Amino acid sequence: MIRGFNILNRADIAARLLIELQEKGHTPTRSLFRAVICRLCDMDNAEKQFLKLLELQLSHQEPNCQVYNFFIDGAGHAKKPELAREVFEMMVRSGIVPNLSSDILMLQSYLKNEKSRCSI
Repeated sequence: MIRGFNILNRADIAARLLIELQEKGHTPTRSLFRAVICRLCDMDNAEKQFLKLLELQLSHQEPNCQVYNFFIDGAGHAKKPELAREVFEMMVRSGIVPNLSSDILMLQSYLKNEKSRCSI
């Protein structure tokens, strides 16, 4: 159902369903998060929509490295390395130590977007 709304360019509904899925005890995959985040980044007010989903996600589950990594990964695939960097910095500010995956995802987000100077 979430993928269907994504295909129909209704990422706002897909994002809401993603949260509801978790409220019912299911764990979405990284690829599902990525798909929803990429579609959100295609919408008007992409950054606002993205940050709203991140805020909802953090309010529904204990913030941890994996949650932030899903959003860093999604932003990178959506060709939004600045948004990925913002999430990375939010993670650090909240007291969560980035792991190796966080660093790799950040590097990949820059490389996918041909911003190799930023990755150094």
